[in-house]
Amino acid sequence: MTAKPQLMLLGLGQINTRVSEGLADEFDIMAVSRMPKNISSAQHIPLNLLNDDLSALKETDYIVFCLTPSSYDEAGYRQTYVDCLSRVLNHYRQHPPKHFLFISSSSVYGQNQDEWVDESSATVPRSFSGRIIVEAEKMLSASTIPTTTIRFSGIYGRNRTSLIEQIKRGNKSSQPPSNYTNRISETDAVGIICHLLRQAEEGVPLADCYLASDHEPVRLHEVVGWVRQQIPCQPEKGNSQTASGKSQVGRKGGFSRTGSKRCRNQRIRSTGYQFRFPSYREGYADVIAANPELQLKTLP
Repeated sequence: MTAKPQLMLLGLGQINTRVSEGLADEFDIMAVSRMPKNISSAQHIPLNLLNDDLSALKETDYIVFCLTPSSYDEAGYRQTYVDCLSRVLNHYRQHPPKHFLFISSSSVYGQNQDEWVDESSATVPRSFSGRIIVEAEKMLSASTIPTTTIRFSGIYGRNRTSLIEQIKRGNKSSQPPSNYTNRISETDAVGIICHLLRQAEEGVPLADCYLASDHEPVRLHEVVGWVRQQIPCQPEKGNSQTASGKSQVGRKGGFSRTGSKRCRNQRIRSTGYQFRFPSYREGYADVIAANPELQLKTLP
């Protein structure tokens, strides 16, 4: 019987948990997180990648680095995306995996004039988070380990309903002007990671970077208007856009990001990946159907 390829998942949030479930029959999976977790689809290793000895990280064929910052400030981002990554790369320098997948973000792009961006576009982000992630990407490029960066746009899903809840409460405006937004369903984010790992195991060469977003960049007010047609909502409380027409998106840690760009996903589509939710309409329809409380007149 042929042994399964070995996969190491660094980080065990919603994305990597679902990756482990999707690949459990095809890969021998180990999963690392700071806190102990019960997971049937992988061997779990409780480990702090920032401070603990990394000897528990055994040789492996593939690695997916998908960590969540311990805090949403500059220090938290640097510890996660630079310090942890540096330690992991150094640990595997003598016995590198066949391929290393790094989960990045479309926040590496600073474009804000409705430009189209792809994998070759300049990465000059305006936010500290984007700048730190660019620093991490450059570290990967300098590594001798074969690596692929996946830049996801805004991830939403059945357990990621904050935007719909804001719309339902009337806290987002359906009136123009608004910025372009880019998004991808959690299902497709997981699907792309699994797809690329399967391709790598089949010997298909992977590009050094993929921009992963759905087929349809869309202005925020259009999303708001569509959602308001699907579920009962409170009256709008005012325009959620700034005077410049750029919407403010709140983040933990007290900072916000602005921007207006359009993400092009042709490279990932050219690999043969088929999106389950090609636009926000199919994706948010699924979210609404899976969350009956969103269909009530008021949230519980």
